[in-house]
Amino acid sequence: MRRFFFDRKFLKIFQYISFIFLVFVSCKQNEDQGTDISFYYWKSVFTSKEEKCLKLNECKNIYIRYFDLIKEGQIRPVAIIQFIQIPWLNVIPVVFIKNEVFNNTDSITVDSLVQNTAKLVRQINLKNKLTVNEIQFDCDWTEKTQKFYFYFLKQFGKAFPVDLSATIRLHQVKYKFKSGIPPVKRGVLIYYNMGKINSDTSNSIYDRNLALKYLPYLKSYTLPLSVALPVFGWGIQSRDGKVIALLNKMNETDFIADTNFAEQARNIFRVKNYCFKSGFYFVKNDLVKLEFVLEKDLMEMAEDLNSNLISKPKEIIFYDLDTINLNRYNENICKKVADNFK
Repeated sequence: MRRFFFDRKFLKIFQYISFIFLVFVSCKQNEDQGTDISFYYWKSVFTSKEEKCLKLNECKNIYIRYFDLIKEGQIRPVAIIQFIQIPWLNVIPVVFIKNEVFNNTDSITVDSLVQNTAKLVRQINLKNKLTVNEIQFDCDWTEKTQKFYFYFLKQFGKAFPVDLSATIRLHQVKYKFKSGIPPVKRGVLIYYNMGKINSDTSNSIYDRNLALKYLPYLKSYTLPLSVALPVFGWGIQSRDGKVIALLNKMNETDFIADTNFAEQARNIFRVKNYCFKSGFYFVKNDLVKLEFVLEKDLMEMAEDLNSNLISKPKEIIFYDLDTINLNRYNENICKKVADNFK
């Protein structure tokens, strides 16, 4: 009897030690797993032009904007994606929804919107022989539009039973009790477009001082979060202190080499002559302010987020996949940023 008692006691101790060891190994494996790198693709025609970047960063997913939903009298889709080539990696469709879509509406209208949206996503998938296991919605909802946006998400989940994710802005994290937390499996924190687009010297894409005011609220945000970081830039054209146009897909080299522009200050150019450039018209003495983030800014973002997120994000999604954007950085920049999340 004593021997049997000893064996049982020894077995329990062995089982306990084995359990602790397995937990330790599991935790260690989770620590060692890197953060996945993905990209948003925001052009209306998909090609494999940036295939090298995707392979270099060992991307598993690509987030492709399928279409936008806007409200101009009626709600309708615009800029519907066309596939010249089919991606070889996992496609996650993104539907961008203007906030005003959910203004002054009702449940019947939203029910119809759900069905039409699900139908269009299915048509795109069927036409291009794509199977998807997640759909993401990008909407900067407000307290006023929360009710019907969240209703849309719930109903869409029933009409199209795959995982749903949603983009989350910093103000929606800070004011989560007013903004609410969307009924989706996970969120993607949009860590850019922080300030107002204006003609002063601030950077509307990234403002660390502003971001630091919101970051502490991440610790109490209950929805699992991935992170979206910016690798894009744009120009802001102003005239007499007023913003005239937002110049997408343009960078400093476009203006340095053009004799119609003179660099007045760092990343600020004054128009010397009336001219057209990339489809935009410039008047003499207009100003163009270029906004983008540097490599050191991206590293800083990663460090700040790493200190404030509840847990390390499983994925970083860079916005957006375009050669014009990526040429500004060393080709290993995305991996360097991902390595900063420990």
